[in-house]
Amino acid sequence: MNTITISGQTITCSGNSITINNGIIKVDGKTIKDGLQGSLSVVINGNIEDLRCDGSVNVNGNVGNYIECGGSAKVTGDVGGGC
Repeated sequence: MNTITISGQTITCSGNSITINNGIIKVDGKTIKDGLQGSLSVVINGNIEDLRCDGSVNVNGNVGNYIECGGSAKVTGDVGGGC
């Protein structure tokens, strides 16, 4: 189980692939939140496989495959594939 905190709002979810783009959060291809606006502060707690984000993100865990983001990425664990 992972948590995603965006601009102070925390969402608990399970899944391996997280995409945050144009104010929409998708986990494993399913939309779990939309309508987010403005500059987003994103923190993900837990291990994931893939991450796509159009801004900056902090991951407190491991990323098994890759990260693609439009800003900076800070990972406190390991990244298996690359950035």
